[in-house]
Order: sequence, then structure tokens, then C-alpha cells
Amino acid sequence: MYKVRDMIGREVTVENNVTYVVVFFSPQVLEILHALGVSDYVVAIDTYLKHSIIFEDPLLPRFLNINAIQSINAAKCSQLDTLLKPHLIIMDICNKNQKIARECLKVLESKGIPVYATCSTMNSKNDLEKWYEVIESFGVIFQCVERAKDVIHYLKSLIYMIYSTLNNVSHHPRFILSFNKPTLIAGKKCFCAVLGEMVGGVNIGNVIDDVHVEVKPEFISDANPEVWIVWAGMQKTIEEIYKTFSGVEAIKKNNVFQMPWLGCAKSPLRAHLYIAWYASIFYPTKTHSFNEVIDEFIYRLYEIPRWKL
Repeated sequence: MYKVRDMIGREVTVENNVTYVVVFFSPQVLEILHALGVSDYVVAIDTYLKHSIIFEDPLLPRFLNINAIQSINAAKCSQLDTLLKPHLIIMDICNKNQKIARECLKVLESKGIPVYATCSTMNSKNDLEKWYEVIESFGVIFQCVERAKDVIHYLKSLIYMIYSTLNNVSHHPRFILSFNKPTLIAGKKCFCAVLGEMVGGVNIGNVIDDVHVEVKPEFISDANPEVWIVWAGMQKTIEEIYKTFSGVEAIKKNNVFQMPWLGCAKSPLRAHLYIAWYASIFYPTKTHSFNEVIDEFIYRLYEIPRWKL
């Protein structure tokens, strides 16, 4: 038997041969398990997760046969010991279904079913470090320690490569991240904007203690961002920006970029891609080609050759 500590500090005891796993509320875990080569051990996921992957994720359906994985209503978690008898349940308890997840966790604990709890909330680089520990724990649980080490090493080396090229950068560009309208912007708690700050950008919405908030046009004009980023798929927002904010430096320099849709930025793996993308637009002459980075990333972790944006 193995003992590991999950993301909320609980000690979890698992059997030596874990090959029958249920995942609740966490596409991040499915992605990591595939990168470790053990996604075939997943026998069921919750219905909400399955739906969100099929209709919202640009990547997971490319390497996981989601339709072949059984889906279960999370409300039936109390019956898992009789329905499936899983060796382990991996469950995220920090998402929008956290009330259901925490109730489910209590029930499963009372039945003695091993549950490894994760927390998808990410607000800083330190949270990425916590996910490296999760990958290490999964290496122990699924007896793929060397592969887990390889994945962690690759992710850390990618971050090191990005940071090492920015050592001599003295200028930190002011940026704004807008959503379905120019004045709906990312605040201090928006992890997508936090990723931009990790490579030296200065989010003008950082003074707002929220995920996103609508501000007056004067707020943007006064902050005068040098780079304007627009959420994926919001082409009308870009058109409105050029019409309304012609005096802002980002418009004068044509530094308006639409964020590529790489899936949820709170995926601990894909967060690395967003960091690389930010670096490529903030410092285009200093960083590696983003297409080269994503090609290697997708191939190394998912074995999909040359997946292009």
C-alpha cells in the first residue's frame, strides 16, 4: 500500500495496483493521467465533466476517447462502491460544483473509499508548483514514477527557458485583458491575467479585487495599456476597441491580440502554454516561436504530431 498527501493536506492510502479510477469535476486530472500514460485506467467520469469536455475543450477529445468512458451523475457518488467499486476516486473540490463535491467527499470517506482531492483554483506560480507535487503523487499511485519525473522536468524546463530569455528585460508592458466588450476587463483574481504577470506584464486591472469587472472607458484611457488582449473568439470586441480607443498606445502601435483558445488556463499543463504565449507577444524579439513551443508541448505530453492553432 502507498500513502500520499492530496492537495488539501489529507493523507490518502491506496492499494498497490490502482487500475480502476473514477474522476469527478477535473479535466485537469484526465489530462495529467494521459500525459503519464495511465488514462486507460479511468473507467468513469461525472456527466457534467463529460459534457464540458466534448463541447468546450479544444484538445482533450483529440487524444482521449471520451465517449468510451462511462459517465455518472455526481449525485450518485454514494453508490459508487456498489456501482463500480473503484480503486480510487480523484475529485476536484474547488470548482463551481464544489458544494456537491465536498458533500460527496464526506460520503465516500465514511464508506472508506480512497479519494484523492485536487483543487483547481490557481492564483500564482506557487499553485503551479502544487500541481507538480500532484503529478509526483500520481507517479507513486500509478507506479509510473520515472514518467512523472520526465513530465515535471519538461514543464519546469519550459518555464526556465522562458524566464532565462527574459533575464535582461527591463521594460514591463502594461496590458489589458478584455472579454465580450472592451470595458469588461480582467481583475486581480483572473488567472488568465495572472499568467501574463508571471512573465513581467503589468495588468492594469490588478487594482480591482475581482475576476473581471466592467470599468468606465476613462479608466482604460488613463491607464493607457501598451498591449491589449482580447479573449478568444471575441472578434467584435476587437472591432469596437479600434473604433473607441484610438488614442490608447496599444491601438497606435497595433498591439491588439486575440488570445488563442487553448482550453482552460487553470489546467496546470496548459497554463504553461499560456505563459509561453504571453512571453511571445510581450517580447517578440526575445522569445522562442510560440508555434514551435506548442508543437513540442503537444507531442511530448500527448503524442499528437504538429497540432497547429
